[in-house]
Amino acid sequence: GGNINSTQSCIATYVENLLEMALAFSPDTLNATESSFIEFLDEASRLRSIPLHEIDFTSREALCIFVNLYHCLLQHSLLIAIDGLPDKRSATQFKRRSCYEIGDDVFSLSELESLVIRGKNRRPSRISLPFVAPPRKSKTYITYVLDAKDFRINFVLNNGDTHYPAQVPVL
Repeated sequence: GGNINSTQSCIATYVENLLEMALAFSPDTLNATESSFIEFLDEASRLRSIPLHEIDFTSREALCIFVNLYHCLLQHSLLIAIDGLPDKRSATQFKRRSCYEIGDDVFSLSELESLVIRGKNRRPSRISLPFVAPPRKSKTYITYVLDAKDFRINFVLNNGDTHYPAQVPVL
């Protein structure tokens, strides 16, 4: 019990720090050769070593971890978007193709948002942007569904749409 909580706390701190690093950059002023950006990329590559089995998916801390991962991936994806910022036509592909390898799995933005973070919440009756449903083949991610069932998740998740505030919460 105590070892898992300790490992989970370390994961939470790592992800929180990674998000803070990501938020220090702007797509408008990014210099991809800057040492701090290279350090961010190196740190992000360590996500594949996170022991997902050590996370208690019923805990509040797990919600913080995955919301911070979602926002980190979103910011990272916006920073390196080759075709510019996504618009209505490209948002679905953007959210399905922007991925991180975390532990032994690969998670897209849509999978993190829909299947992990919002997993136990009721699905929208009409799916429209900025919400993007994950591909049907993503059903294996129900293994990682968080226990959080709270409508306030809608106010914490920022998907980068212009209708959302410019700030992202770091949990």
